[in-house]
Amino acid sequence: MTALQAIAMGLVLVILDVRVEGWDLIADPLGWGLVVVGLTRMRGPVPRGTLLGLAAVAGVISFVSVDGALLESLDPSLAWLISLVELAFDITLATVVADVLADSRPDLARRLRALRWFFVAAAIAPVMIFGAGIEVLLVPVALLVIGTYVYYILQLFVAAKPYELATTTVPDEGLSA
Repeated sequence: MTALQAIAMGLVLVILDVRVEGWDLIADPLGWGLVVVGLTRMRGPVPRGTLLGLAAVAGVISFVSVDGALLESLDPSLAWLISLVELAFDITLATVVADVLADSRPDLARRLRALRWFFVAAAIAPVMIFGAGIEVLLVPVALLVIGTYVYYILQLFVAAKPYELATTTVPDEGLSA
């Protein structure tokens, strides 16, 4: 399994919610653990410290999602604030992978760069929905976010092999921030 495949599989576990009596059977912290494993295996010009920091914070925060009662008791503004860490991770990772693939797979790099804007929209949408009281947008935005994550994860799987090939000759700069 390549580094990006491990990260993508971890994100699959993060977005899957299989609940029994309110408890998430596929705990998000397990997914973030797999993401961290993938990050430690990434080669090339990777801001590993930033990505590992964001993944670690997201993993710790995700313990809230294991207990459905606790998750549902959160104020929507606090839930939005918590989601910003995950969105920052996704934007950063998409940028890193797109930059590495810019020459070898410009089509894939463009898709990953475009996905960043969907994540930015996901970050600001709750302000409009809850802050401005446009709650009619809640379901369409939720569907758009779910679709964005599914497409993003698929793109990470597609990028896994080209990323490995592109970084085999690039010096490891994994300690940069």
